Amino acid sequence: AAERGGDGARADAATQPQRAHHPLRDAASSAVSARARQEKDRAEDRETGGVKFEIAAQYIAAAGSCWYLSLLTIVMLAGQVLLLMMSWYFGEWAAQDQEQQQSPRSIGIAIGLGLLCLGWSIMRAVWVLMAMVGASQKLHDTMFHNVVRLPTRFFDTNPSGRVLNRFSKDIGFADDLMPATFF
Repeated sequence: AAERGGDGARADAATQPQRAHHPLRDAASSAVSARARQEKDRAEDRETGGVKFEIAAQYIAAAGSCWYLSLLTIVMLAGQVLLLMMSWYFGEWAAQDQEQQQSPRSIGIAIGLGLLCLGWSIMRAVWVLMAMVGASQKLHDTMFHNVVRLPTRFFDTNPSGRVLNRFSKDIGFADDLMPATFF
């Protein structure tokens, strides 16, 4: 073995019997691997139904700190209270006679409540948007971190197109469907 140099390895390879190409065996092997890929694809798509609590909890945790989410909850509840107040006031306003309805005080209160509700709704939407963008970014970074650290064998056995499609599908879900789940 010590006498073998770089040429010794070639000599061993030359003395090894070559595996004959068998078209039927190659076709059967291709069919089996295609079936295995289809089964793997079906297994990935098999989960159906709503968003699991665990996934929603991860999304909410990624949206921000407990203080931010508590403040956001208070802002959302206050917005609902403002809408209820506005509905109540317009009900009372509609019950008034025409002279009271046209008084500067009644009109001022109606305009003030409307502008307050509009401003509060815009503020609430911006805060929710910031939380959801932050959650999506954190989830993307975590997913990317996990994919990059996978063993090389994973990329040898899974085509890069499948990995990219699955990654983009999951990110699309987080960006598009999760916000709709909460509103």
